[in-house]
Amino acid sequence: MSKKITLSLAVVSIVITTIIISNVYFSQPVRESLTYFPTDSSLTFSIAETTISLFNKKDNDEYIVNWREVSETEKEVYLRQDISFLFKDGILDSTMSLWKEETKFIEQEKRLRGEDSSHYQAISLHHAEIHLKDDQIKSAQMMSHDELYIIDSSYSPLDSFKQPSNEEQKEWKKVLDHAINQHLFYSWNELAKHYNLDLETYDAIPFVNLATYNKTPLPGLTAEESIRVIGQLWEGLYKNYLLGIELTATETVSPIGSKIPLILISKDRSHLIILIETEAGEKVRLFQKIN
Repeated sequence: MSKKITLSLAVVSIVITTIIISNVYFSQPVRESLTYFPTDSSLTFSIAETTISLFNKKDNDEYIVNWREVSETEKEVYLRQDISFLFKDGILDSTMSLWKEETKFIEQEKRLRGEDSSHYQAISLHHAEIHLKDDQIKSAQMMSHDELYIIDSSYSPLDSFKQPSNEEQKEWKKVLDHAINQHLFYSWNELAKHYNLDLETYDAIPFVNLATYNKTPLPGLTAEESIRVIGQLWEGLYKNYLLGIELTATETVSPIGSKIPLILISKDRSHLIILIETEAGEKVRLFQKIN
């Protein structure tokens, strides 16, 4: 019998190729893409940041959340590209994507209205592509992450924190985490049940936790292998999540309103599965073989 997903979620080594949806292959080319190339060790980021902050004002019971990502490479490159996802209470609330040629700096910012106490989480990929004289193409990447708890209660002033600093904030964090985790774990377990997956044979990691492995290699991998795995993972999610979730060859839905994707890596290292539940409750499985 499949075990239920618990709060202890771990990731193991993977090598990602092309993601396909529910075993259905699509031959139509993607108009936009993010492409991973071998790493250029001389190409580094001087800035790679994602921030979520609260504007300390309310209007008609709403507050404003400021979400910003910024990155800069040490030198100008052929192509700079950044993408960012913002989740509110485990649900995708908004995305940002921008690419520029012959530059080193990218900045994106959004202000969104919110209400009620919530937990915001953002994760970004900062990507750079360089073309060398011998026609080689190489790249560099960096992830960044931020989160913010907002407490909007009629019994106390509007408050926000990243880490709780008093007992009231600790209690609010506990309440919000419990409600969100319960909701997500139920969804993930239902997805696993729907696809008849034995969770005993997988290691799992929520998509928003990928930035944990920004500088620390994934378990069992070298630093170089980890960079490749993460880069190819983002490449697949860009095509099959950010640009839209393909339910069939003729039907694509927006990722907005979907729950945080769950990455399942088979313990025999044969394949990788990403489970997604759309806003309308459609169940989606992104499947790929592991080389």
